[in-house]
Amino acid sequence: MASVKGMRPIKSHPARTVVIGFGGAVLFGTFLLSLPFATAAGESARLVTALFTATSAVCVTATHPATRRRAPRRASRTRDG
Repeated sequence: MASVKGMRPIKSHPARTVVIGFGGAVLFGTFLLSLPFATAAGESARLVTALFTATSAVCVTATHPATRRRAPRRASRTRDG
């Protein structure tokens, strides 16, 4: 890690990185959702609405479990005779 003379390098704890990343994603999403092109009417959304939507999107996206799709079971065929 490069450091400037007289300054200590900043140590970042993994939990701090996660919290800052979450907050950054929410703030960036809020900014994008508050722009006029993000609504059908072409008007800016209310800040609270944009913040709520961005927070919901980040939470749902981040915690969505990955599931495997299984192939449907085929009926077993028996042969008579």
